[in-house]
Formats: sequence, C-alpha cells, structure tokens
Amino acid sequence: MIEIQNLKVKEICESPMNPRKRFEKADIEELAKNIAEQGLLQPITVRPPRDGMETFEKIDKDGKAHGFKYEVVCGARRFRAINHLGWKEVPAIVREMTDAEAFDAMITENLQRKDVDPIDEAVAFSELMRKGQSVKELAARFGKSERYIQDRTKLCGLIKELQKELTKGHIPLVGAIYLAKCDEDTQRSFYDDEIDGCFDDDDTDCYPYSDIKEFVTRSFHLLANTEWMKEGEEESWNDEKDVPKCKGCEFNTASHGCLFYEMKGDAECTKESCFEKKELVFRKWKLMQMYDKMLKNGEEYTPDKIIVIESECPSCKRDDEKEKFDEAVEFLKQSLPDVQIMSYRDFNGSCYYKEDDERLQKMLAEGKVFKTVRLYEDWHRITIEYLYKSGVNRDTAEKTDEELLKIDLDKATSKNTEKLDGEFMKICNELTNDDFDGHPELLNQIIKLMVFDYYPYIFKNKAGISDEEKMDAFLNDPKRHSEVMREAARSFLTKYSFYASMGVALRKKVVRELMPETYEELVKKYEEKLGNAVEKIRAKYGEK
Repeated sequence: MIEIQNLKVKEICESPMNPRKRFEKADIEELAKNIAEQGLLQPITVRPPRDGMETFEKIDKDGKAHGFKYEVVCGARRFRAINHLGWKEVPAIVREMTDAEAFDAMITENLQRKDVDPIDEAVAFSELMRKGQSVKELAARFGKSERYIQDRTKLCGLIKELQKELTKGHIPLVGAIYLAKCDEDTQRSFYDDEIDGCFDDDDTDCYPYSDIKEFVTRSFHLLANTEWMKEGEEESWNDEKDVPKCKGCEFNTASHGCLFYEMKGDAECTKESCFEKKELVFRKWKLMQMYDKMLKNGEEYTPDKIIVIESECPSCKRDDEKEKFDEAVEFLKQSLPDVQIMSYRDFNGSCYYKEDDERLQKMLAEGKVFKTVRLYEDWHRITIEYLYKSGVNRDTAEKTDEELLKIDLDKATSKNTEKLDGEFMKICNELTNDDFDGHPELLNQIIKLMVFDYYPYIFKNKAGISDEEKMDAFLNDPKRHSEVMREAARSFLTKYSFYASMGVALRKKVVRELMPETYEELVKKYEEKLGNAVEKIRAKYGEK
C-alpha cells in the first residue's frame, strides 16, 4: 500500500533533471485556484537523497547554497501551485529512486499527460533517445508510430521563437513539424518575414499550414538545375568532409528516409546552408580548373590569359544576403593564390561573339576585349565571359567601316528630325494659345486621334477630372465639354514625350496645313543641314 506523508514545503526542491523547463504563469495560477477550491486530488512524488548524500543542494539566485531533504520527481506543476498558495505542508509519496529511475519517472509523467505540450514531448523523447533508447523502443513503449516519435523529436530543432508560437497556438503542429525539418536560416526567415508581430499573445488565429508548406518549398533547390549535377559524379570534385554527397543525403527529397517524406519526387535539396556550401565547393573546384590560365600578380598579359573579376553584391540584397555574398567572395579569393583579381568597373559590358569569330579574336589581340571569369555572382555560372575594356565603345568596337558609316548616317538623320520637330513644337505652342478659335476642324482631328488612341489617360489625367466629372462633361455640360476638349488637345499636341512618333507626325501636319510657307522654309533649312552633315560623314570614311 502506498503511504502518503505530509511533508514541509520548505524541505522540498524541484529537480534539475526535469525535462519540462517551461511553466506558464497563467497555467500555474489557474491550477492553484483549482487546488484551493477542490484540494490536492493527487499527491506529488518525491525522493530522498542517495549514495551518501545528506541533502539535495541548490544554489539560489544570490549564490547562496541551500540543502533540501526531498526532490520532486512527479508533480512539478502541482508543487509550484502549492508554493503559489503559500501552503506550509504538502501530501507526498516518498520513494527511493536512482537518478536514472527518477528521470524515467519524470519523462513518463510528462508524456502521459492529456494536455502534453508538443515541445515538452519533443524534449522528453529526445532525452530518452540520448539515454540510449531507440525510436522503435519508444514507439512500442508509448504506443506511438516510429514516424510520430521522429517528427516529435524534430521539434527540438525549432528556433525558440517558433517554439513559443507553437505553444501559443499561432502555428499548427503539422506546420511546426514541417518548419523544424528546415535549417535555422530558413526558420529565421519565416519567423521574421511571416510571423513576427502578426499575433497578440491571446490571439486565437493560426497561420495556415498550406502557407507554411508553400514558404518552405520555395527555399528548396531543384538539384537537376545545379552546375555540379550536370558535371557528373560528385566524387570527382567534392572532397570536403563536412559537405555530404547529394546521393543518399537525408536532405535530398529523392533519398530514402528524407525528412520531407511528403515531398517524394524530383530530387530537391531541402537544406539551404548545405546547398550553399556545396555550391561554393563546386565553384572553387571549377575555378581551379582554370588556374593555370589565370593572369597572376606581376605576370604580363597575353590574349590567352583569363582575368578574374571580383563581383560586387547588388544593392537590392538584404544585409544578411550581402554578408553571405562577401563571405563567398572571400572564400573563393583565398582559393586562388597569387591570382590578379580586378574589379568589374575596369570593363565596359559583354561581347557576345563566339570564341571562333574573327572579330572577337581581332579585338582580343588589340586589347579591346578580355577573356574573363567572375569570381562569384549568385546569378552567374562559372563560365568564361568576353568583356570590353573600359573606355571602348562596345556599339562600334567590332563594326566594319561600312557598318560604322550606316550608324553615323542614322544618328545624323535622327538628330536632324528631332531638331526640326522642336521647331514645329514651338509653332504648335503658339497656335494653341488662341484655344483653337478659327480652327475647329483641326481640333476635331486631334480629338479623334486621342479618342482612337488612349482617351482614358488623356481625359482623366491630363484634364484633371474624375470619371464621374468626365461623364458629366460629355453628357450634361457643353461648356465644360469644350474646355476639356481644348485642354486635352493642347496637352497632346505640345508634349513631345507623349507618343513621340505620333506627336511628330501630328505637329508636322498642323504646321503644313496652317502655315505652309513656314513649313516649306523649315523643311528646306533642315534638309540642307542634313545634307552637309551627311557629306562630312561620308568624307570621314573616304566616300564622295
């Protein structure tokens, strides 16, 4: 028969071995209220010291040591509630137990509670596994499936912030298990971007599992698209011990026993940090294949040399992304001893001719184009690029004299047309100052053109009226209708940037019809200017 004793509360302490570390204040207060009303229905279980110990010694927050006759084995929450009530004595069962027996009893009590917190359950299973019990043994002992035990223990891998959100009910258990399979960076990103600040402590809303799954799978990497999978057998280049091979990896969705067993199918890497490490290891190996051809410090440049370019992190990246970028660049720089590394600012864009193109070979020999490789860019593969030297005009560098002549003639024609249209625009500004009085047909033509082309933008934004006002202007107010029409026409006719090619044609038509003599003079003037320009350009290339 179990003997229950009334023990002095001040002689009892909690056990540091208790896997349950989190006690919510509100829960303890509620339990204390129930005990005050109904009494302690189930006594706590304690043990006395063993192995020559006289007391259990505990150090308080002030550093002072205290000795206790008993240690709580089962009933830590009840013991805290009793302390909250200020009881002097507590009913207790006293049992002789070793540390191993006491720990096992604590675990068992925690796991047998109806309202056991998933995190407490995770800690308990993990502790038992650490003590040597297998997943299969735990499943049989507690009547759970092996997958259940594995999923619960994974919750220990949740960052503390997400553990709290799970306990509060702000993320579903199945979603928490999914997140727990991810690395810390992915979890941190989810918390910072999706959860932080979205819920109050007493909020009963829960983040949807489907959204969690979508977020997580976005961070996966399809292995078929990686450079190293296309290279061939990984053993030929990956000799880093801390970077596991993809084949058979638990973070590969195509592997047996992958954590994301729900995602069977195409091979995807589910661990961002491992993927990034492998990417760098492969880049290092790929660069080293080119090492002998790279331009070294103090070495004379020849067209067959490869110039290594240090990339700069895009300004749009977040601070943590920039930090990773810089770390990657530094890692790769250390892998290339004595190599001369230049800035991308020393170059002026890409040359896209193929390697066997005579024009490319000619520019390489002349020092207008260089053979380069980027040290690191997260949107680039490790491939050879041909870049123009800074100061070289890439639009003309590789062109023949015939092609250059055509380019210069086109530029001269375009410039001449633009200046002539500027003259027409000045005239149109003056013509529209009289509100088109005396030119009703011209106004009608312009309005038809606007209505045909893009009338909502013109009438609403340029005339400064709402849709309702526009409707009233057309249907009910002839005066307002006329004002809107004139304002829209003036804006359309005199704004060069608005549909430039159409505006040029319209202004040309207006000036030709209303001021034919002026039109002829201007056209003749600019034809002569263009003729002179063309003559000079042709002379430049030795043509008559």
